Amino acid sequence: MAEEIAIKTASIAFENVAPKIVEKLKGLLSRQPSQFKGLPLINMSGHSLVPSAIKKLEEMFGIRRHQIYDINPGDAKLDKLVEHSQKLVKEAYEIIGDNLLTGHYLIIPPGFSPLSLCLVSFLHGLAGHFPLIVVLGKEGRDYLPKSIIDLQTIRDEARKLRS
Repeated sequence: MAEEIAIKTASIAFENVAPKIVEKLKGLLSRQPSQFKGLPLINMSGHSLVPSAIKKLEEMFGIRRHQIYDINPGDAKLDKLVEHSQKLVKEAYEIIGDNLLTGHYLIIPPGFSPLSLCLVSFLHGLAGHFPLIVVLGKEGRDYLPKSIIDLQTIRDEARKLRS
């Protein structure tokens, strides 16, 4: 009985809310590239950006080489994710200072999903906002920037849908 109610509720929610969410997400993912110009970018992917990735960051988002900082995430252990995230945030703060607390920065998160999620959660808890996320995608042998995701705006819009 409870499973049937849960399935019906989820079905109604997707029918009524999903189209609104999809439209909001499309709008949020199409921000003007000029909004990112001048912001520092912290690359925590563990891989140096190739010249073509840096060129694309400049063309697409106005981010220049001198604004890009590499922080190697190292090897994170599942039982030490919070401590590891704290270490990465401390390194980032040493590089970009109060930009980390005001939300005026972008990150390329680590590829290790549990560490990435923990790091983003830690940043949100510390500063009260989510960072802007640079998404990399594979093109040939290289990973190049594809888009920027504004998690804070997505969160804020989703909260409006909460009843």
